[in-house]
Amino acid sequence: MEQNIICEFVRFHPILMNAEDFCDCYELTLQRYTTGTNLRDFENPIQAEFSKSKQKSIQKALNAGVEYRITQNPASLKGFKDIYERTMNRKEADAIYYFDDGYFDQLLRNLGQYILLVEVFYEGRVIGMSLNFAYGKLIHIHLSGTYFEYRHLSPAFVMRYALVLWGKGQGCEMIHEGGGKGRGLDDPLYLLKKQFGKNTDFNYYVSHKIWNPEIYSRLCHMQRVGETVLAFPAYRYAHTIS
Repeated sequence: MEQNIICEFVRFHPILMNAEDFCDCYELTLQRYTTGTNLRDFENPIQAEFSKSKQKSIQKALNAGVEYRITQNPASLKGFKDIYERTMNRKEADAIYYFDDGYFDQLLRNLGQYILLVEVFYEGRVIGMSLNFAYGKLIHIHLSGTYFEYRHLSPAFVMRYALVLWGKGQGCEMIHEGGGKGRGLDDPLYLLKKQFGKNTDFNYYVSHKIWNPEIYSRLCHMQRVGETVLAFPAYRYAHTIS
């Protein structure tokens, strides 16, 4: 109240499982399931965590001459932005999945030392790239892009292979893949990611809290929205009451 906070939205960390620490003061909502590759508990995480079909695809690509390179704290993300945007265009992704130059500039400026850029090559040409974060014992896969015409060389799978080898060599314990677009265990994107984390699952929780109900209600009224809409905070909801 002293800080005039009206409401808050909280994202809890699936790997740290810190939602459990706040279950008595927040109403937790399971946002989605996430997965990852466990590097700590397996001597050979690729064999233990990757599906057989993905292992075969990776080996086939490497035998065909596919190579990779990992760069820490890259000087530029322009090449990544180009291939990422082409991938999003191909998938007809929603606007939320696009990021402007300012976003990538801020990543380099504020988090550059934690960025791992994975590039996959074939005959000297980049055919896939992924933008990842590494901090302490954890690697998080953030964004990736591939060229459709090279899909038979499995660049997206080789990226994960490269991260496992690098992470294992650096003493990392987990590569966090994230989850799907929906909440269900049958989400196609989640099921794809599970093929790189057969034995690893996490629950991603969120919560929100209204600290000043009177002001919250007034803001909703000013924006002509009901307080029960699914979006939070409701007063930022774009659609007005009919």
